[in-house]
Amino acid sequence: MGAVLVAGVAIVITASAAGLRLSTVAATASPSPKPSTSSGGGTTKAGAVCQDYLGHLASHLKVSQSTLDAAATAAAKDTIQDQVKSGTLTQDQANQLEAKLGSGTVCSAAINGLGQAHGGAAKGRSEAMGAYLSAAAGALGITEAQLKMDLKNGQTLSQVAAAQNVSEDDFKARVSSALKPKLDAAVAAGKLTQAQEDAALAKLQQGDPPLWSGVHK
Repeated sequence: MGAVLVAGVAIVITASAAGLRLSTVAATASPSPKPSTSSGGGTTKAGAVCQDYLGHLASHLKVSQSTLDAAATAAAKDTIQDQVKSGTLTQDQANQLEAKLGSGTVCSAAINGLGQAHGGAAKGRSEAMGAYLSAAAGALGITEAQLKMDLKNGQTLSQVAAAQNVSEDDFKARVSSALKPKLDAAVAAGKLTQAQEDAALAKLQQGDPPLWSGVHK
């Protein structure tokens, strides 16, 4: 069935010093239409098209749609657990993803927001940015309040660092040293995998650090 398997699940991990973002999307043979709410405020048009497609797919496979839904969900869970075994996901992250799969078919789950960051991701990114700014302030030898004020006033981290006579390489090394214990603790608590921590620290060393050349918004 190859590329036409609507049950295929693509898991995207983006880990950086500024945080971890995890999203799961249902894979189809062609891009899904963007969801748009109908004038009646009911099922989205995209969701209706998705369900129509699944109905035809079940018919061609000569199985009921409930059987197709069950197989799709089972395959999605198997794929998520493969990611746990490979160290790409923690079991806690996998549990959150699997909980979303239980709310309906893989197709409708994607339409209803499965393609967005999983629960708590926005809060997690905010907390991660706070930890990064705290580490950055320490690396620059100033208070976190002063750093936030400088950034709010339009300065970049590179400009603040220059004023404090801190090079980019020294900044990266100091921030990495400050963040590593926190990342280690997250790994020990099962919130991150070791691979995700390694990727986050490696990303910090590649190119400009977060907010180094851009203004914090």
